Amino acid sequence: MHSNAIRASFLEYFRSKGHAIVASSSLVPANDPTLLFVNSGMVQFKDVFLGKEKLWATVYAEDDEAYDIWLKVIGLPAERIVRIGDNKGARYASDNFWQMADTGPCGPCSEIFYDHGAALAGGPPGSADADGDRFVEIWNLVFMQYDRAAALIRSWNRSIS
Repeated sequence: MHSNAIRASFLEYFRSKGHAIVASSSLVPANDPTLLFVNSGMVQFKDVFLGKEKLWATVYAEDDEAYDIWLKVIGLPAERIVRIGDNKGARYASDNFWQMADTGPCGPCSEIFYDHGAALAGGPPGSADADGDRFVEIWNLVFMQYDRAAALIRSWNRSIS
């Protein structure tokens, strides 16, 4: 099998799974003085990663460190950073607090969403209208900085009984 056939087969597989086939970038990037030449296949997505084609982020409500990184280091506008608190009926039970099970590694998480624009239904993450198609989660960053022990869970369960 020739390399062009292998490449076409690879692309066709992902197209059949609902992915879009995006044309490759030129070896010399157009309109980007920060790059002399393309050194990876992700260059055409640089503006997306830099937050110029509508990225939003969510953080756990109490995670000031993640919020500050999105705001001060990444440069995402404050209006596109959403704090999501405990929304599943208990302390640390949140879309933005991850855990594997009732015990074990857990911690706050930060999700990245792409905004497809007002032409699609749906509101920002964490809003009452969040179930629409306008905002799509593209990444989830989990910070497993805690270890929830079984003894703490038993103690916590007794305290809410």
